[in-house]
Amino acid sequence: MKSDRQFFANLMLIAESRKVNMEEMFMYPLGVIPWALANSDGTMKKTNKALLSLHLEKNVPAHESFPLAASCVLDGMAIIQKVHGEGLTFEELSAMVLQKVLIYTRERIDVVFDVYVDASIKEIERRSRGESEGMTFQNIRSQHKIVNWRRLLRSSDCKNKLTKYLVESWREEKMNSYFSGSKVLFVMYGEQCFKFSRNGTEEVIELTSN
Repeated sequence: MKSDRQFFANLMLIAESRKVNMEEMFMYPLGVIPWALANSDGTMKKTNKALLSLHLEKNVPAHESFPLAASCVLDGMAIIQKVHGEGLTFEELSAMVLQKVLIYTRERIDVVFDVYVDASIKEIERRSRGESEGMTFQNIRSQHKIVNWRRLLRSSDCKNKLTKYLVESWREEKMNSYFSGSKVLFVMYGEQCFKFSRNGTEEVIELTSN
């Protein structure tokens, strides 16, 4: 309180001598950083993302069931994180993840994979959590056996290469047998979007996005 009192006293003196409009001055932040984005010590202000989902859900009525024609949007990396990949080959992992995606009884399923960019705020946050200390691969091969699965998922570079491998392996003709009926799968990886079905794979140009 004493510090604040002295601060405002100094402001009043400066305003008197320099003819500053105090009402206009207090319309703007007085700190060197915007308080909506940072704390007083200069660190970035973080919020709980789960609070946003709760805020959105409170305005949406709950439904016990959805029509078969409804679309289903999935977080691709969240599904990968739930898989126990230790000891599997990357080919086996690819088939397992695809099965977990297609288990949803919808005609259309959309999977969106995270994008890991080096020059980004999110990447700095991952490094501060030690996620950049994971193992790395030059190339991911189908018959390579996975060792230290959790350590692999700590590397942004590895996760980028893993999601790229999954999408490329799903494009192989032998994967068409996993699709039944009219079910289609849209997968967003990087800037590209691919449509998968029992008839094969095609790139969806109109859904390309950066």
